[in-house]
Amino acid sequence: MERKEFLKSACTFGACGCIGMNFLTGSMAAAHSESTQGDDKPDWRIDFMQSRYKNLLYILNDTLDKDTFIAVLKKLGAKCGDDFANKYKNNPEGFFNFIKSLWADTVEYDKEKGIIRVNEKIRKTCNCPFIREKEAPEILCNCSLGTQKRIYESLFDRKVNVTLEKSVLRGDERCSFTIQLL
Repeated sequence: MERKEFLKSACTFGACGCIGMNFLTGSMAAAHSESTQGDDKPDWRIDFMQSRYKNLLYILNDTLDKDTFIAVLKKLGAKCGDDFANKYKNNPEGFFNFIKSLWADTVEYDKEKGIIRVNEKIRKTCNCPFIREKEAPEILCNCSLGTQKRIYESLFDRKVNVTLEKSVLRGDERCSFTIQLL
């Protein structure tokens, strides 16, 4: 029986109706989730994505002039920072607590001087989930600068300067930032 004939006869008997499809889809989803539960194998798509992103970064690094590539990375970083910026707008303490619960080791905020120092946890890899180990050019740190700038400008509703003090991609044990409120 050809596919077209099968679908035609299935519809005649109601097997392609919403109820039938929901039943089949639900059963298949349940079976799929049970078969992957407890499976510690990494998802091959993540490895594939990280490899492609690494290749893209090196291609852009070799193709674009440095200033253009830095501008692109900072804009990309700003987009990454949008979720945090919107969620914690005008709530720096909430954001500080959030990042300390996940990736920051320390956050020091000198209100009088308007200086924030963020030291991420010691790690072997870049904090970006698109990066595998240290397989990215150092120029990628400009993405993090864009992220930090976007977040802190939203947190304090004013312009900031962000300086990268340490970087895993440069060989440091952690990434560290200094944010100066302007």
